[in-house]
Amino acid sequence: IGQALADVPDVNEMQQTLLRTLCETLGIDAGVVVEQQVGGDRETAVITYTYGQAIGSVGTVLPIPFIDQAHPYLLASVSPSDQIPLARQGVELIFPITHNDQQITMLVLGQKKNGKYYSQADMELCETLVEQMRMAVQIGQLQREQEAYLQAAYATAEKAKRLSEQVATLDAQSVTEPAAAVKPLTIQVLGVLAIHRDTFRVPDAAWGSEKAKAMLAYLIWKGTQGATREELATAIWTERSLEESANTFHVTLHNLRNVLEVNRGRRSRYIVYKQNRYYFDLQPGDVLDCDRFEQLCKQGTAESLDKAIALYRGDYMADMVWALPAEVEVKRRHLERLYENALRRRAQEADDQQQAEMLWQKLLVLIPVDTEANTALIQSYLTRGYIPQAQRQVQRWQQALQEMGIMPTPQIEAVWRQVPQ
Repeated sequence: IGQALADVPDVNEMQQTLLRTLCETLGIDAGVVVEQQVGGDRETAVITYTYGQAIGSVGTVLPIPFIDQAHPYLLASVSPSDQIPLARQGVELIFPITHNDQQITMLVLGQKKNGKYYSQADMELCETLVEQMRMAVQIGQLQREQEAYLQAAYATAEKAKRLSEQVATLDAQSVTEPAAAVKPLTIQVLGVLAIHRDTFRVPDAAWGSEKAKAMLAYLIWKGTQGATREELATAIWTERSLEESANTFHVTLHNLRNVLEVNRGRRSRYIVYKQNRYYFDLQPGDVLDCDRFEQLCKQGTAESLDKAIALYRGDYMADMVWALPAEVEVKRRHLERLYENALRRRAQEADDQQQAEMLWQKLLVLIPVDTEANTALIQSYLTRGYIPQAQRQVQRWQQALQEMGIMPTPQIEAVWRQVPQ
């Protein structure tokens, strides 16, 4: 993705490249970017970029509903009046990209070619590319504003200069790296490990190598116990002896400290060395998402559980399995169980049927054979008269059971028989 963007200086081409890359990577049959003008018809949006032909071509008007929240919407969470025409055109997932007083832009994706749900990893990649696309949209908006100012008789040179600087800054942030470190830090270990300075994600190039990420992951997992150089080297450089990895160890440590706190070196407040052990020390105001997730689950209110669900982007240290010992699985399963319980409770308590369906769908991404979630989803579809969705849910349930070698119980088969063939 980075190589593709480096060769695409034009903002419009950047959006097309991101759309194509996303669809090809995840095996999606079609995807489009649509723009909806505020003040116009709020029930439709025009396709501006397209991949594949299943949803529509550039200029096609789609019946996209007005969305006033920033998280992705599965098709089942859209209102009944909007769901049927969208389903006919193969729409499966809607990502709001930007919200302001002039325009709403959305990424609309079709079904996966293999017929399966979008997985947690798929959603993570989508959100990563949507963040890049959001920046490209902002750049495009600023460029259009700049042109308007330059064409207007009353535009001053100072205004044009400021807009040029904004475009240049956003352009650099979207393709290369975010702005200089601004406290606080948000460290994401649920899903793909990442660090956010202010609102910008630290790019992979800033880490120097995956070894720096692995070092941070190991120190976070060890917590107050810390780790010796020997312990870190053995876990991260399995193919080298302690002597062979000595120089690389210190280079990696320097890169990690620089990612956490630019130009502090050994004076870093985050990576502390004492009594022959290294420790990760989270600073006041910073957020470690797994700790925050546990706090929210412990509070147990509807509001806190909703926040916890939104915070869970995947398994604990999902991309660092290779650098961590098997004992990490205990922590991983503990957090996964908290997430499962939060989804199940909120789905059971939900007054809104569409919200309940969305929560059950998320639970099925985690546990595809869950009887309660599959049953509730099928019955909800039947209640709302969505027979095709109920039929497809039965097929997915059957496929999941078959892949895991599980025979359906009489109770499960009874649920299947409720769905018209």
